[in-house]
Amino acid sequence: MSSFADTTLDRMARYLQLASLFRNKIITGDWPVGGRIPNVADLAEQFEVARGTIREALGVLEDEGLIERFRAKGSFVRKTPKARSAHRLAID
Repeated sequence: MSSFADTTLDRMARYLQLASLFRNKIITGDWPVGGRIPNVADLAEQFEVARGTIREALGVLEDEGLIERFRAKGSFVRKTPKARSAHRLAID
């Protein structure tokens, strides 16, 4: 199984790749508004990256107002992006 880090998009920072992928999860409803998203440790394991990389990616979404993070409670989807189309990333 290939890791997320082995994609052909290595030129783009991994946290930006992940932010795009997570944004798409919100757009498609995989992560619904009001829903809790997986924790940092689970996402880091799933995408085979460091926890700090996941935190940076989630920080991008938080800065965009898409998610809200609470210490010891988790991260929750607050809204969907406006006028954005889903992007496809090549991952296994």
